[in-house]
Amino acid sequence: MANEAAGRDFLLKLELVLDSGTYTTVGGLRAKTGTWNHEGIEVTNHGSNEWKEMLNSAGIRSMAISGSGIFNRDSTQNKVEDNIKAGTQMRAQLIDIGASGRTIQGLFHISSFEKTGEYNGAVEYSMSLESSGEVTAA
Repeated sequence: MANEAAGRDFLLKLELVLDSGTYTTVGGLRAKTGTWNHEGIEVTNHGSNEWKEMLNSAGIRSMAISGSGIFNRDSTQNKVEDNIKAGTQMRAQLIDIGASGRTIQGLFHISSFEKTGEYNGAVEYSMSLESSGEVTAA
């Protein structure tokens, strides 16, 4: 399953202090790619008649999303950068502001982060998030 969220607009909220229960709006996130992964477990054996077989309902699931946006506030930008530099995982909420209104939520590792110069007084960013544990979508 790939790119379910590609080209979608989300509101990105991060829990800047882990397990605080308080989510801070980082800003809008224009998703470039969104991927749900389910790595299967192969169980092919001599009796498989040369066909690959996968174990049903088993494997490693994960979610990755990358995109770009504009920071909501300077203070939020600084806190996000501090957490990234420290390697701290953050709980994230990605709220689809399109027709579905769905919220993707879970613990994420920010695997890449880039900040560009100001545009009309706003700092643009791009980041990639990879799940670390269960991700829910409701």
